[in-house]
Amino acid sequence: MSLAEVFSELAAKVDVNIVLIIDEIQETLKSNHGRNLLAALKAARDAVNLRPHNPHDTYLFIVGTGSHRSVVTAMASRPSQPFYGADRMDFPVLGDEFIRWQAAQLPEDAKKPTEDALKKGFAILGCRPKVFRQMLAEIQHYSGADIDGVFLTVCSNQARTDAEEFLMPIYKSDLVTRLLFTEIAKAGDVGCRNLFSTAFLSALSEKTGRSKVIQASSVQSKLAAMQKKDWIYPISHGNYAVSDPQAARVWLDNLEDNCAF
Repeated sequence: MSLAEVFSELAAKVDVNIVLIIDEIQETLKSNHGRNLLAALKAARDAVNLRPHNPHDTYLFIVGTGSHRSVVTAMASRPSQPFYGADRMDFPVLGDEFIRWQAAQLPEDAKKPTEDALKKGFAILGCRPKVFRQMLAEIQHYSGADIDGVFLTVCSNQARTDAEEFLMPIYKSDLVTRLLFTEIAKAGDVGCRNLFSTAFLSALSEKTGRSKVIQASSVQSKLAAMQKKDWIYPISHGNYAVSDPQAARVWLDNLEDNCAF
């Protein structure tokens, strides 16, 4: 029995909406079996959602989550992908309610930073809950009264360590790639749109010491390689941002070493 038949039969029996959630969905692209699964799921969704007899308007919803932003975006934006045209959105980060809940999980005699320090530390860590919990556990081993100061310090140190790990292969990449990454990092969350302009290509060529102007196709090739490694991601057509904002800030702190414009 095919997946389309399985889900069609299930939909007819339960007569309610069916939601299938797939975590780290980009992993399906690493094998033929995974890619075939996506195609089968697309066929199943169409079979359920387009069935002629659907008196209670029930449907099959497939939700895929992933940590590789560029690949997940491509899965919904490339015509070659089964779920081309699907909606894509950034998952909202956890906020104050989570922070207060996480602090409440600590033992009564544990060292607890103030709520303001917790918020700042969580933001420094890129709102990553797992690392946030690790930092709360780490400060339990420190002595002294300035818990807030210690917490913010360990958060900053951890964020910088994570950023340096992210940046290490970029430090070792070719000059053109580093210059492109710099320009994208400078643009911030709004993204960089000028990577194919005549002025930028001329400046890029001059910085690399080339006598001929670097072609837009060469830049596109570099950007595609950077996306594949999840260093950057496309916000829209021709508009790119750095995948890790904290890493972008660390990179910009060392512009001279990174051969920036």
